[in-house]
Amino acid sequence: ADVTCADGYTGEPKVEPCSADQAPYTLSGCEKIILCLTPENTEGYEVTENSLEKGTFSVSAKCGPGYIGEAQVKACADGAPYALRGCEPDRRTCGVPEDTTGYALQAKSLQIFNFEVKAGCAE
Repeated sequence: ADVTCADGYTGEPKVEPCSADQAPYTLSGCEKIILCLTPENTEGYEVTENSLEKGTFSVSAKCGPGYIGEAQVKACADGAPYALRGCEPDRRTCGVPEDTTGYALQAKSLQIFNFEVKAGCAE
């Protein structure tokens, strides 16, 4: 008999003949494909999903803009979302110089990741 794995299954199917009259032949070699799901919330991460199959799982991540840390990805349990951890909001800020004499400053953001201060000469 010509056998292939059904949709949602993978492997190398094998068919073995029966060993006695009217006994069933044996099928083997196909395994259910288990897919990891993308987490609902990926805020703070830039994720690249290469393979969501549990057996060949390949997902990489890094912290997104405005986040710091060491991004980590953990493969899923059967049919569940994979886990992302390690990135936190970047709350680091720059301090204002002690002496701003002679400068006209407009500080929009002192956060390091999106620092924006406009400076001109004071009148």
